[in-house]
Amino acid sequence: PRCRLRVLRHDDGPRGLMIAKQTGGDAATGEFIGFYDCHVAPRLEWHKETLRLLKEKSRRLVIPMIGALNIDTWDEIPNGGFVGKCWVNFNADWWWYDDESPYSPVISGGLVATTRSWWQESGGFDPGMHGWGGENTEQPIRTWLCGGDVVRARSSVVAHMWRTEKDKRTIARYKI
Repeated sequence: PRCRLRVLRHDDGPRGLMIAKQTGGDAATGEFIGFYDCHVAPRLEWHKETLRLLKEKSRRLVIPMIGALNIDTWDEIPNGGFVGKCWVNFNADWWWYDDESPYSPVISGGLVATTRSWWQESGGFDPGMHGWGGENTEQPIRTWLCGGDVVRARSSVVAHMWRTEKDKRTIARYKI
């Protein structure tokens, strides 16, 4: 089946990534809301475990396993390794890790799903955020403090284009 798609634009021009995500989340009409970067390629049936986990608990954020993307073929790089869980220390250093627990302290900001009911109840992203960054800790902290959780869906694999100095096509073209 095809997805129904609506394109939303701000009348006053671009307002930043987080405002765009907030606008999209607020306009969502389905039971679930997912935020996935434009530079990803999900595996077939990647959504099944994500939806199952969201149906189990409405106050939940679900993150996928993140693989590596071949940007020439737009396919997942076989044996390219996976990450899924991350944490940030008090110096704002970002770390990936793995363990057997399904829970994760924070999210990778560009790859996360939740229920529309939790999005509305929690208010979505902090309205003071405009650019990339911060959502990976702000939304999870709010979720944990309000009795929710952040879980990883091990069978939900999404290949991601990682930025690397070796390939100029992956370098960000915007200033933060």
